[in-house]
Amino acid sequence: THPLRVGLSMEATVDVAEQRGTPLVAAAAVRDSSRTEVFAPATAEADRRVRAIIAAHGGGKAALTTSP
Repeated sequence: THPLRVGLSMEATVDVAEQRGTPLVAAAAVRDSSRTEVFAPATAEADRRVRAIIAAHGGGKAALTTSP
């Protein structure tokens, strides 16, 4: 009846007691049709820099592993 408009605030309460149904993680699977490699070069360079910074500050072996 009275929807919020841009710039207005709201306070939400979320009831997480109900645990039935499919987990959200399972529902949010990435499909090949929604993938792109256009940002891969920039992402690879950013990942390289982050790993170098972590290593320079004693991040150790675990911090140097890359995710798939």
